[in-house]
Amino acid sequence: MGNGFRWGIESLDELLGKALIPGTSILLAGNPGAGKTTLAATICYANASRGNPCLYFSFYEEEDRFISQMKRYGMDFDRLAENKLFQYMKLPLILDTDALEAILESITQYADEAKAKVIVVDSFTPLGMILREEARAREILQNYFYTLARTIGGIVVIIAEIPYGYQRVEIGGVEFVTDIVLILKHIVVNRLITRILEIRKARGAPINVAELPFSIIDGRGIVVYAPPIIKAIPPPRRDISYKLPCRVFENALKSLHPGEVVYVEYPADCRVRHLLVPALLGLIVENNLKTLIISYHRSPKEIEEGYYLAVGEGRQSGLVKRALELTEVYTINPSAMSLEEIYSTEVQVIQRRRPDVVLFERIEVPAYIHEYSGYEGLYYKYLRDELLLLRKQGVLTFRVSSHVSDSHYNKNASLSDVVLRAMKLIRGDKLELFLYTWRTNAEPRLLTESDLWTCIKEICSKHCKSARP
Repeated sequence: MGNGFRWGIESLDELLGKALIPGTSILLAGNPGAGKTTLAATICYANASRGNPCLYFSFYEEEDRFISQMKRYGMDFDRLAENKLFQYMKLPLILDTDALEAILESITQYADEAKAKVIVVDSFTPLGMILREEARAREILQNYFYTLARTIGGIVVIIAEIPYGYQRVEIGGVEFVTDIVLILKHIVVNRLITRILEIRKARGAPINVAELPFSIIDGRGIVVYAPPIIKAIPPPRRDISYKLPCRVFENALKSLHPGEVVYVEYPADCRVRHLLVPALLGLIVENNLKTLIISYHRSPKEIEEGYYLAVGEGRQSGLVKRALELTEVYTINPSAMSLEEIYSTEVQVIQRRRPDVVLFERIEVPAYIHEYSGYEGLYYKYLRDELLLLRKQGVLTFRVSSHVSDSHYNKNASLSDVVLRAMKLIRGDKLELFLYTWRTNAEPRLLTESDLWTCIKEICSKHCKSARP
């Protein structure tokens, strides 16, 4: 950015960093408890830590309570105060225009003495309350905040309360004279709090997204999730082919490419892990693929045990050991997170790990919690955006589900380049298993259980001591 000012939040620095030039005024508005003070403190802390002194003015909270609360989020304001980079000022409540003018003079005086480059006013609401019938006071206030940031050559952050049921700051007109306006909201979806940051105005920054989900996390503070916007459909990497683990799958699928989506489904009452997992492990090991498993149902320990059980060689299996060296498991309980938080968390984890393969395990679990609870359109939008992002990054994606309905199967198959569907057939007292295979621009194939055992034997001839009988 080049100007030395930061939001202190990676996603906002990427989206709105260009708007934080010297002389910028920022309005943070929202309902009580929405996270305004934490966001303002984050801006203050990030810039003071970089040598830009910050003054924090509050009409409400005592300094010791503020500092204690912010330590929960990883911000040590005591350290900054010792280095004369942070000062907290408790202001008296005001009742008339004369008191307002005195408060503004005090802010200017303190800012000059501290050589402040960042000023936070928490909050504007007590100032604005006296302005309803005071046209002159409103003019003073608007002119003051309009020029204050430019006077100090830094940034001014103004906090304002929005009553429940309203969409804008109703007093003082301060939103019209600030350069950036962010509205913090929290709504309840599926009995879970969903926090939303609305970018209402941002002079100097190209904005293509209006709302961003965010969380307030102990030890980290505010984390804003900026979903990637992919306007063009990227193609899979057809110039790169992964070696399939056995001739059976080579004949059925021909090839797999980075950026493709593979949908795997099996009967809900007939697990076929022992037939499919060895092929997955063979693919990972044959191509030395860094793999990320995002599981909605099982713990990392259960997945590891499932690998060993599927191969049937116990803890000495070289195939499993090598696959585990290449694999990381990240678990998500979708009933404990909003849809926005699940999606944003997954995107962040994928971008940090940069895997070659991502396997989403038991995708029917979040689908039932969120897609089939009245949010089908939003669920599908986030899913589509995520799959396009993975394709653009050249990630081979596996999405694994038990069969819950034909509709669920059809939706997920339609999003995929390759489909592997395990099916069972009961003939008298005999159970037969088949694997339906299909890929784009090829005829479907049907593999028998015998075919799959042939594949397993071929894989184990290279990587195992023995194949299961």
